[in-house]
Amino acid sequence: MADTQLYLAIGIPTIALVLGMTGNGFLFNALSARLSSLEARVASLETRTEARLLALETSMNTAST
Repeated sequence: MADTQLYLAIGIPTIALVLGMTGNGFLFNALSARLSSLEARVASLETRTEARLLALETSMNTAST
């Protein structure tokens, strides 16, 4: 009986630890994917804004000359 109690006392927390680490790995990967998506969207917005500002600058230069 003592051996079974020892195995349970060691095994259950070990299993919980492994499951927790696995779950955190999945959450980390999901967060990484979301951040990559956000980074791509910000880069796209930056490119579009830069193009709009360049067009505005061009139109102001042609209007003033």
